[in-house]
Amino acid sequence: MPGRADAALPGQAGPVRPAWPAILFTAASGMGCGLLALVGVFASGETIPSDRWFGLAALGTALGAMGVGLVSSACDPDRPQRFLHTLSRWRSSWHSRAAVLATGACVPAGLFAIGWAGYGEVGGIWRAFALAAALLAGFAVYATAMIYATLETVHAWSNRWVVPLLLALALYTGALWLHALLTLFGHASPDSSLIVVVALFLSFYLKRRYWRFIDAVRAVPTLETGIAETGDPIARESAVRLRRYAFVLLFVLPLVLTMAATEGSQWPAALAAVAAALSGSAGVVIERWLFFAEAATSGAA
Repeated sequence: MPGRADAALPGQAGPVRPAWPAILFTAASGMGCGLLALVGVFASGETIPSDRWFGLAALGTALGAMGVGLVSSACDPDRPQRFLHTLSRWRSSWHSRAAVLATGACVPAGLFAIGWAGYGEVGGIWRAFALAAALLAGFAVYATAMIYATLETVHAWSNRWVVPLLLALALYTGALWLHALLTLFGHASPDSSLIVVVALFLSFYLKRRYWRFIDAVRAVPTLETGIAETGDPIARESAVRLRRYAFVLLFVLPLVLTMAATEGSQWPAALAAVAAALSGSAGVVIERWLFFAEAATSGAA
């Protein structure tokens, strides 16, 4: 499950190593849900282009990313029934609720795709489908964040920063890809680049506050050991280095490239916007790796 590491969580025996399915689940599905939510909101206001090919690309990217996240999280090649088991536990499991909501968002998104990519229409009843998909996608990200925020024994997750941080990063990475696709199909607008910049600074603020929080918690004695958990010195150095990589890839390069995409002709602008989205996607994978790995050296409740 997404909340489980390869070996153990803080307070358990053994090291904590981030599980790649958990990283892909939170990063890919977050980006896909963020993109779908933005598309739905824009469509509900009928401010999104009715271009069929753009619609196919936008919805295909969003649903494809969500599919990668769901498959990596809930499916096991040796036990294909695991996905159905995951969905069936929605009354008691945030993991199950996230999977149900993400899967449910695909239904109105698919119906909206019929109107957008099939008929070139985004208004009327199609707008209602788009808004429903946006709401379900947003709740799916919230449910994903709650998987970790409700683990009270892990200070790095059970705190007030996790839910808004994961919501902001989903919005931000989704905005990067929406802006990239709009620019690529010749529909770039100041609104899409403004959303990227606003979401970028919001995400940066929350991430910086989150890192400060877990750095302070590392010095708190745990109930189990009674000593300060500072983590392995080499691991700490690696974490600092990876934070820098995440900062550059997730925030600095996308900001510079998004600003560059507002200038020049369509294709250079499109290349800059796509490069910003790719950089942000790489950065959020590193950020999410740290999200799991740094839980190992935070104090346990």
